[in-house]
Amino acid sequence: MRAWWQVLVATVVVLIPVQSWAGDRLNAARKEAGASSPSRSNSSSGGGSDSRGYDDDDDDEGVLSAIVGALLRGSGDDDDGGCCTGRESVMDERRGFLPYPYAEGREGYMVRAAPDSRIDPDTRHVVMRFGAEGAFLYEDVWRSSAQLRLMTPRFYVQGRYDLMLEGPTARLDGDIEVQGKVRDRLHFATFELGPQFSPGERLAVRFGVVGNIMFDDQRSLPEDPTVTPGLGAAAAFDLYPIRPLVVSGRGAIMRLGNTVFMEARGTLGVSLNRVEVFAGYDHRMVGDVALGGPVVGAAIRF
Repeated sequence: MRAWWQVLVATVVVLIPVQSWAGDRLNAARKEAGASSPSRSNSSSGGGSDSRGYDDDDDDEGVLSAIVGALLRGSGDDDDGGCCTGRESVMDERRGFLPYPYAEGREGYMVRAAPDSRIDPDTRHVVMRFGAEGAFLYEDVWRSSAQLRLMTPRFYVQGRYDLMLEGPTARLDGDIEVQGKVRDRLHFATFELGPQFSPGERLAVRFGVVGNIMFDDQRSLPEDPTVTPGLGAAAAFDLYPIRPLVVSGRGAIMRLGNTVFMEARGTLGVSLNRVEVFAGYDHRMVGDVALGGPVVGAAIRF
């Protein structure tokens, strides 16, 4: 038992930011990423003095196009031994989902037909999950998020929006107490797509390409808002071990502006019909700036 406590304490020490950015953490994240102003970017691109930015954009689009094309052409692991068409790889008639986890007293969430048979006609081949959550990121920083995910037996696509606020807890400036107000805001918009695998009824694994944009609120930087793009990869899983539990995990790494963005996340949820209530820990790093903390939320499946 004592060893478990030692592991827990060590984990908390690692996850809580070691370097303090109190009062200026969101701005520190901007600086880490080398956030650029649209107005400055447009003016600096004039005159044709440097074409490297245009070439980099073309390269990124080419990589994404190749990946999406490969996914739509099929994964090549068709149960009949042949190569799937694009539609068959995304819409597998022999695989699907229950209306929600553990529906009708069954195990897990995914459904797969036995050889030489087809699944029940009521099985769903396309499902969606909408979730909302809030997180405390320590040192007076908070995050609220919304996510929408569409899944087929072999493919998924999702979008997520994050709003980070610094404040509004009152703080001391020397001997003077400053009244609580939101001092800074930072937004993230994320788009992700890739293949999904279901080894059985209880486990779904996803690997995706991630595009991310970090941008400012006009109320925080009205004269010089910044926009910073990012591109990377993510891996995630959902495990349905026993009714009504749902265990989820996610890891992501990407290039965000001039730095590296990393995310590690784990949650434990309870599935109540179509609604899932969950709690866990979500840790993110923008360069050396830690933006992680405990998270609670809820999701609905349809």
